Amino acid sequence: MLMGINSRAFSNPSNPDSNLAPLIVSSPVLTFDPNENRFYPNVWNIADFFQDPNQDSLSYAIVQQPDDLSGLSLSLNWGQELAFGGVPTLPTSFTVRATDPGGLYADLTSTLQFVPEPVSHTVVDATGTRTQVDLNTFFRDRDNDPLTFELSGTSYAANAFIEGGLLTYSGTILAPVRMGVTATDPQGWSAYNVIEIQGENLAPLTVSSPVLTFDPNENRFYPSFWNISNFFQDPNQDSLSYAIVQQPDDLSGLSLSLNWGQELAFGGVPTLPTSFTVRATDPGGLYADLTSTLQFVPEPVSHTVVDATGTRTQVDLNAFFRDRDNDPLTFELSGTSYAANAFIEGGLLTYSGTILAPVRMGVTATDPQGWSAYNVIDIQGENLAPLTVSSPVLTFDPNENRFYPNVWNIADFFQDPNQDSLSYAIVQQPDDLSGLSLSLNWGQELAFGGVPTLPTSFTVRATDPGGLYADLTSTLQFVPEPVSHTVVDATGTRTQVDLNAFFRDRDNDPLTFVIDSIISSGSISAWVDGNLLSVSGIINSSVRLNIRATDSHHSKVNNTVHIELKSN
Repeated sequence: MLMGINSRAFSNPSNPDSNLAPLIVSSPVLTFDPNENRFYPNVWNIADFFQDPNQDSLSYAIVQQPDDLSGLSLSLNWGQELAFGGVPTLPTSFTVRATDPGGLYADLTSTLQFVPEPVSHTVVDATGTRTQVDLNTFFRDRDNDPLTFELSGTSYAANAFIEGGLLTYSGTILAPVRMGVTATDPQGWSAYNVIEIQGENLAPLTVSSPVLTFDPNENRFYPSFWNISNFFQDPNQDSLSYAIVQQPDDLSGLSLSLNWGQELAFGGVPTLPTSFTVRATDPGGLYADLTSTLQFVPEPVSHTVVDATGTRTQVDLNAFFRDRDNDPLTFELSGTSYAANAFIEGGLLTYSGTILAPVRMGVTATDPQGWSAYNVIDIQGENLAPLTVSSPVLTFDPNENRFYPNVWNIADFFQDPNQDSLSYAIVQQPDDLSGLSLSLNWGQELAFGGVPTLPTSFTVRATDPGGLYADLTSTLQFVPEPVSHTVVDATGTRTQVDLNAFFRDRDNDPLTFVIDSIISSGSISAWVDGNLLSVSGIINSSVRLNIRATDSHHSKVNNTVHIELKSN
């Protein structure tokens, strides 16, 4: 008898030369794979399994159906094709018969085989440093074949081995261990399953201590949000859930929101230090808390100008900066041209030297986290009155009815030792009878008008923010004028002329005279001595002398002296 197959052949032994019964020449195996819901093979050609010694044609029939409860169904098609159907769940057997024309027959009985199946199983809890697993609970063979087991494609092979149906894992398990195992039956059919062993559940760990910083200068958080999952780790590689378990102080101005389960977003306009706590929880309820404190970037503080104290001035820099979380600050001179006169020790800036013009020094304050702020320290010395640095001259030319210059920029005539901005005013107007008028435009442009006829003076003032001032008084100058005069009668061979009668200077400047040219048909000589013009020689016809008069301010004008022979 073949394994899984029963056969019977029937004949008449009393007649050796009689018809012989058919023979069974093959023992086929039917296998069902419940993993794929598939038969191997899916049909039999029964004729392949029988042979008739007399070479008779045989007919075939199913003489024993499978057990109704097994789930297997058979059908015989085209007289010899045995087709398999249903969804078998239990072992069973069936019999087919081959019969020759004389009625002799042979029966072939076969038993249904099953492919092993993986069985779903809960995670195995580790037992200390040595964990054993009965692999028979992870597989099923419906025909109860004994199975052999083998580790398959696992990185834990060095820690695990299989003996019989027992898997042994050695070592401490933190993160879950997943091992592939293949179970094989005696016919060589196999199934694959994964054995998962979990260690003792351990609480999550904090792996980072993040810092939240708010910059009140830019109204900005660094960073703008946190991915909380970056700050925790679970020793068992469990998935963690996150929550805010302590909100910031209501008075701090900081607000938190948890988005998409793990993004912590920051909002509000914080003004006070505060702390907050987030929690990571594993599926077993174990958790870890992370508490963080809000940090602030230092801020520059507006401050009045510092008054110098002699030749050594000291400034407390902590009054120029603020750190809302009270971090100690370090200070450094930044980009200043006064570094040779200044140094910083602790929080004290010391400046050595006399200060006239205001001193501006840049200082950078840095907190322990490396955040910094910049401010400017202004130190002013003793306030000194403005100075006059120029004595401008205003000149009027009555010949051209024109002022030289026509306007003044008063700012050009003053300077402030402290480099203060100055304001300007007319504090003494010209004499009303002089004909000169003044106007102050755009705060510092002094414009001149009128038609002056008499000398006069006026005063302008420059005043600093502290009320100290300087006055500048100027007197109107006049260009000399030619005076119309009658013809001069020659007096013999020497004629003298007072040139003051030919010129006028309204501010009574003394004039100097020179002869620019002489027009004469005779032979004469002429010279000037002081204000006296002398002409020597016989004058028979008209003599014209072009005389230039110059005042003490180098203003010039010309006139003509006409001399003729006196007629009788």
